[in-house]
Amino acid sequence: MFKATKALAALLLLTLVTGCTSVSASEVASPSAASTENPYGGFAVDNPADNEVILTITGPTGTQNFSISQLRTLEAKEFSIMEPFAKSKQSFKGVQLSTLFALVGIEGSSKVSTMALNDYKFDDLAENFTGSNGILAYERDGAVIPMDQGGPIRIVFPTGSKYFTYLDSWNWSLRSISVVE
Repeated sequence: MFKATKALAALLLLTLVTGCTSVSASEVASPSAASTENPYGGFAVDNPADNEVILTITGPTGTQNFSISQLRTLEAKEFSIMEPFAKSKQSFKGVQLSTLFALVGIEGSSKVSTMALNDYKFDDLAENFTGSNGILAYERDGAVIPMDQGGPIRIVFPTGSKYFTYLDSWNWSLRSISVVE
């Protein structure tokens, strides 16, 4: 699925050491800590090349692999939020999950599994992701999302949506989405 590169090897080490774990609102860093510490942990790692496969989506009609450059060809959505892990205002740009689900035939009643590079897994109905207007973000504040800060892609929800406060669903450093049977 991924080319073996130094960056990915370092990322795998990073994710094994620091992890992408579910966090409750009470465990999120305070605003003062957010300014001096990386809430995602880890160290800087080079992002994958623009044409390197970073996401695999599997649904009833097949499997599709995506690179950042391929994701950028799809219609984008953008919004600003008070990011719940970093506790700072950030703008995210990405592809609506409903668009990605439609490409492989994932319907609202399908149970999907999102999997991060460190094997953090979150399962739920597709309609909960799409009903909360979730996006697969590939930019934060107009730039590529660094690997050590939840990149290169991550699931993000707009303020006021049901899943904005359900932090388990905010899977970062995402590598796959698939239907669970």
